[in-house]
Amino acid sequence: MHFFFIIFLTLFSYQALALNFPEVGNYARYEAILHGKKYEMKKALIDYNSDQDSFTQASKMTTGDQVLEDSVYQIGRQWFYTPEKVESVLKNCLRREGAPEKIEISGVLISACTFHNMDAQLDYTIGMVPFGQLRFQLYLGRSEFLDFHLVEFN
Repeated sequence: MHFFFIIFLTLFSYQALALNFPEVGNYARYEAILHGKKYEMKKALIDYNSDQDSFTQASKMTTGDQVLEDSVYQIGRQWFYTPEKVESVLKNCLRREGAPEKIEISGVLISACTFHNMDAQLDYTIGMVPFGQLRFQLYLGRSEFLDFHLVEFN
């Protein structure tokens, strides 16, 4: 009985990682904490324009009940991470001076590559998730930045 349960979990985990991106419906939620205050960034692809081969991306950043940014952008497909681009990054992680990692998000183990910018002292982590980002920083000025980590995606 345990054997079948393990097989089910393995198949379920595999399907959770069999994502198509970019595509309408992709969603990612990130969180950051600065000075004890929690910030949230949500990204979603809400429409596709086949004439321009571009997506409408809605982005919203909040802290508590305060909306800091609520934007809608039209972004060409070429600017998004795709499974092929992410696979290339992961395959060449060390060669590109990155650090290979395994990161667990919502019970799913994700292969990732983290890059460190020595000049800015910031990290950026890429993995097989919508938008390709598991971690990124948003510079605020005066040597402060929000360190966003992916907490939920589809």
